[in-house]
Amino acid sequence: MDQKVVVQTEALIGSFQENINIIEEYKKFPEKFQKYLTWKERYVGQLLCNVEAIENMMGGWISDNGQRFKTWVELYILIKAILKSWQGILDLFYGYEAECSVCRNER
Repeated sequence: MDQKVVVQTEALIGSFQENINIIEEYKKFPEKFQKYLTWKERYVGQLLCNVEAIENMMGGWISDNGQRFKTWVELYILIKAILKSWQGILDLFYGYEAECSVCRNER
């Protein structure tokens, strides 16, 4: 009977040792979990940094070119207004030429 009890206690001690090892692994879980969270935060941070850089490049490019386009449109409108105002002067001289083509008067 003593031998049977010794054999059963050895199994019980082995079972306790397994449980202690499992509990030790559970104690290490928060540390491992924190390590994975830190990795995730770092990679997500880097990903967001890249997305922000692309957004700034594209958004900045669109903004700069939009401003340039606006300036070109304003220049076109200004040149068109200048030519329209000069057209009156050209029409005036054309009218003089049509009425008095032999006139020696300096204009």
